[in-house]
Amino acid sequence: MKKVLVRFLFAAMAFINLHPECGAQTPLQQCSPAKTGIIQAENRCVESGGIHIDYAGDEGMKVACMKDKIVQGQCGPDGSITRLHAYLAWMTQLKQFEDSCAAVGGTFAFQDPRFIEPQDESYCLQADPEVRSDMFENQLCNFHSVCPSVPVVCNSPCKSTDPMAENSVGEADAAALAVLRSH
Repeated sequence: MKKVLVRFLFAAMAFINLHPECGAQTPLQQCSPAKTGIIQAENRCVESGGIHIDYAGDEGMKVACMKDKIVQGQCGPDGSITRLHAYLAWMTQLKQFEDSCAAVGGTFAFQDPRFIEPQDESYCLQADPEVRSDMFENQLCNFHSVCPSVPVVCNSPCKSTDPMAENSVGEADAAALAVLRSH
């Protein structure tokens, strides 16, 4: 009777090894959904509305804005400092997303695999002069630059939910070994 039981256990183990879909449950993979985000940034040279300029000409407000020495000193001759600050804000957002992804063991990627990470502020739009009047009718000048939005993804690694995943001996093998040791 014991020999029959041992033969049965070995036959069952062989069958399970050849046809795992019929034996013990296969390990399940538990995957967290991908974390997504949008990297976007914009910048204004002066956050408080603009820089007061004296305008008393017929060349147009935007031209007067771009020619003003105070504006050029704070924003760059053509708003280039504004564009650079927009790019730095965009890169800061990108690095924060990458770091938060790495902190959970995830893999960072741009949603569009063809997208290439920008290397300088030329990725952002040329700063555009903005003119307006404040409540006292003073003429104000500012520059504004926008960096295009880019969708990003953090794919988390999947984890096995199989309680036997760390053991080298499966349940059927352990039962067969126990029967053999008892004889």
